Amino acid sequence: MRPHDPLIVDVHTHTFPRLGSASGAESAKFHTSCIQHHVQYHTQGIRRVGDDAPVGDYLLSPDGDGIDSLRDVNFRVAHHGRIEFTVGGEDYYIQWYPLWMADMAALPQLMISYMNYVGVDVGVLQHDHVYGALDDYLTDVVRQYPDRFIALAQIREWEADQEKQLERLRHQVQDLGHRGLYYSAEGFAHVNYESNLADPRWEPMWDLVRELAIPVFWYLHTPRRNRFAAYLEHAKWLDQWTAEHEDIPCV
Repeated sequence: MRPHDPLIVDVHTHTFPRLGSASGAESAKFHTSCIQHHVQYHTQGIRRVGDDAPVGDYLLSPDGDGIDSLRDVNFRVAHHGRIEFTVGGEDYYIQWYPLWMADMAALPQLMISYMNYVGVDVGVLQHDHVYGALDDYLTDVVRQYPDRFIALAQIREWEADQEKQLERLRHQVQDLGHRGLYYSAEGFAHVNYESNLADPRWEPMWDLVRELAIPVFWYLHTPRRNRFAAYLEHAKWLDQWTAEHEDIPCV
């Protein structure tokens, strides 16, 4: 870390192994389903490999916005920032990440080089499902570079009332040293958005957050057909949540 004042902290930093494998999650299929849902309305759009022509939405069926509505299109993580899939024998791609991401990984040494270049002292490592369940991976990163990174914990938001998720959160904070909770509204895609972040059933988890004395880092992005309306919907629920949990710090 550079010896200067004030400290410059980037609160949205990533480091992760190659995408497309299980990456700590239950399976590679689960991990890639999270990615497929996340990129379906990417601003770069979908293009046909053969002639680079832009095309419409091929990743989601018209019957819903959740994970269950994803189409079976041999969705896969390629190289150089690209996501690829196949429909009717034709290949398509999304340029999700920059071209220099040849291996679709963001190793901590690379991120520190970027941080040094732009003058960032500390990076807060966001722990989204699209990168995997990186409980141990992020712990190792912070242990290697304790002055440069802060890790956030992850839970399955749609299962936050289950003891397994509560124990996972406690373990990440008390044993692994993660210092906040990353909470994504997109997680509710796994239950087709039939619940939300303000649901009273999650109260035991919020009680644990209070006990652990950690902040919550919110992510309200929800890749749905009407993204603006979906964002406002989640913002409304967040407003309700904050009114009921004023003692929990959040970002």
